[in-house]
Amino acid sequence: MLTASTQAVQTIVGQVGFTHVTDVTVIQSLWAGYGKLYSCAAKRRDDETAHLVVKHFAPPLRASDDSEDHLRKMRSYEVESAFYEKLSAKMIDRGCIVPELVGCTREGQSIALVMRDLGAQYGSFTVRRGNCMDMDEAKQLLRYLARFHGINWGQSVEGLWPEGSFWQLGTRMDELQYLDTSWKRYGLDRDMALRIHELVTSLPHRTIVHGDAKAANFFWFDERGDVGGYDLQYVGGASPMRDIAYTLGCSLQEHLIERHEEALLRFYHGELLSHLSQKDAAGFTFETMQDAYDLCVADLVRFMCGSRWWGNTDYLEMKAKSWLKAHAV
Repeated sequence: MLTASTQAVQTIVGQVGFTHVTDVTVIQSLWAGYGKLYSCAAKRRDDETAHLVVKHFAPPLRASDDSEDHLRKMRSYEVESAFYEKLSAKMIDRGCIVPELVGCTREGQSIALVMRDLGAQYGSFTVRRGNCMDMDEAKQLLRYLARFHGINWGQSVEGLWPEGSFWQLGTRMDELQYLDTSWKRYGLDRDMALRIHELVTSLPHRTIVHGDAKAANFFWFDERGDVGGYDLQYVGGASPMRDIAYTLGCSLQEHLIERHEEALLRFYHGELLSHLSQKDAAGFTFETMQDAYDLCVADLVRFMCGSRWWGNTDYLEMKAKSWLKAHAV
């Protein structure tokens, strides 16, 4: 007897042209119970077996839920679908590893993305979680993000977030009421948070950002020495420093960010310039990038004060205080 999960996956995969679906496994539940992530094997006509991942967004029954949190999650899966349908093929063609979209199905509020399994395509991989990255891993991820950002430099894509990143204030206004005492004791309040948000969203030199660039959302492929990204629900237009502030602030080992932050920023900057035109590269100096990075760190700390703290919190808070003092905001 088939389980409900197996039946659901067979139906979804069948709708995008595959048959003989086997080995259906639940990888994990999606955040806050909004669906599940599955792996399976399947065939298309007489082709060899394909290894697939199915991301099935099936929101809880909350017909009357108009909360900011719920609406943000609903929108995030539409955004991820738009990324895979409009951008993923270009990214892959340009050597930036993201899952290859096989097909997308919709039924009511549910969305299912059927993708090639990255592990099956690119080999064994390592996953990193928390503030865990060493210098080599950090450089690999920064190299990946430089390519991701460089490919989409100056671009905007309909259907993505107008301002990318899961922690940007425009989608989290409810959190302003929860700013904790560590924020308020520096004289920072709702008006200050809005001002910083205005500055960040007004930064020039925009690209398409990953939007949730923590270590856990990337694979380090053991044999390739390369990185692949996934979980693209908050992809959209923004300063690339939104990704870099979050990556270094929340995924790098604490003793490394204290000693090597500038060196890693310079490494990223050099990698990014290799993907830009001469004109764009000339306009995005290291000093320009550093200023944008420091501002994004201050905004990241603002988010944590209204949500929760993790990563290299002492260092991030010190950086934010320094930025506020320097700018007398």
